[in-house]
Amino acid sequence: MGLFSSSKPKVIFPWKNIESIQMLDELISLTQDNAVLIFKHSTRCSISMMALTRFESEWDLNISNCDLYFLDLIAHRDISNKIAEITGVIHQSP
Repeated sequence: MGLFSSSKPKVIFPWKNIESIQMLDELISLTQDNAVLIFKHSTRCSISMMALTRFESEWDLNISNCDLYFLDLIAHRDISNKIAEITGVIHQSP
């Protein structure tokens, strides 16, 4: 067992990428009936990568009852801004 070995097997997460404002609008309309989680990830931020890694290692897909959506906020700043406008949750860098 190496220094960085994990006892948990690596799980491939069923992220659905948000790649357009239209897709975001459709996703928002789904929230009337279903819970959704949006993870806004900065590919330039080590803290964001750490948060993503921890989330994926702790989230139990077996009991989750919501769809998981992923946003690369560097590539899609317009969508990130729209999410902030809709939800009131803004992206803040450390």
